[in-house]
Amino acid sequence: MNQQSDLKQRLSDEQGEVRAAALAELLQSGADVLPYINEVAARIGDPMESVRLMALQLLAKIGAPAAEYFTLALSRQQTDGFRAVAAAMLAAMGPPPAGVVRGLCRCLISMDATLRNAATVSLAKIGATAVPSLRLVLPTSSPEAVAAAVDALAMIGRSAEAAGPELQALSVNSPLQLQLACAAAISRVTGDPERGLPVLVNALENRDPLIRKTAIEKMALLGAAAHPATPQLLRCTADPDESVRVAALLTLGRIRAPHAQVVPGIAARMGDPDGEVRYAAAVVLAGYGARARPALAILQTCLQDPLEKVARCVAGAIKMIESSNT
Repeated sequence: MNQQSDLKQRLSDEQGEVRAAALAELLQSGADVLPYINEVAARIGDPMESVRLMALQLLAKIGAPAAEYFTLALSRQQTDGFRAVAAAMLAAMGPPPAGVVRGLCRCLISMDATLRNAATVSLAKIGATAVPSLRLVLPTSSPEAVAAAVDALAMIGRSAEAAGPELQALSVNSPLQLQLACAAAISRVTGDPERGLPVLVNALENRDPLIRKTAIEKMALLGAAAHPATPQLLRCTADPDESVRVAALLTLGRIRAPHAQVVPGIAARMGDPDGEVRYAAAVVLAGYGARARPALAILQTCLQDPLEKVARCVAGAIKMIESSNT
């Protein structure tokens, strides 16, 4: 029996320990996995989750030719954690078969937020191929699934333009949080920020901090198209609620708001009483590189921050700003 035949036999052995050892050997050897694709794919239904996880890793190494085997990995017979891992791996494997896309859309119905988020990101990375299936999710009765589908369409952007009318209809009489998600998605799929940005800006005046935070987070999806809202976002960095302040700081960084407008205001949050706010401010300043040089004096005073992760981040931000040319 040659080496390949021996390994194939061990991958299908009755004893779980033998199957696990064979998969581990294949993972560690760096050998071409494609000749073993059928034996490895069969292990997606293995009773041992450790074996199933190694099989997923090997299929991911194969890439797009193995994507069809992920349908079983996404089925409801698997644990939510296992399905989330499968969804995350699919995100890097290119456009998969239609059956896999439908499996990812079914994951959006899960009550497990981690699984929904992993499936949302994977569907967004798949792009235009996922749009027809995502549109079928929009009329469903599951609010979690609908919100996740809207977010995926927003991340896909212009390639999801066909969903524009459905998103517009969905935004009418929906709960406010879903209206905000639809506003961001409509802006993204149409390429016209005026279709949704005003709705998000108005929500910053809402009395509910969760609504303000949601509106800010949806603005982050718009990128540079959200720059007209920079003054309002800056005001939110001083919001009474610390989670809103954190969201505003991170969104300013994500949309790359004009540094001359925002660096002084972000630097001022290094004196915030909440450690998470100070941490977010340091992270965003680091991201601006040399453009954050006006904040160096304030950062220097924060090197001994009582929260260790803030002090470490400040030190890293100073190093990045001083060494950066742009």
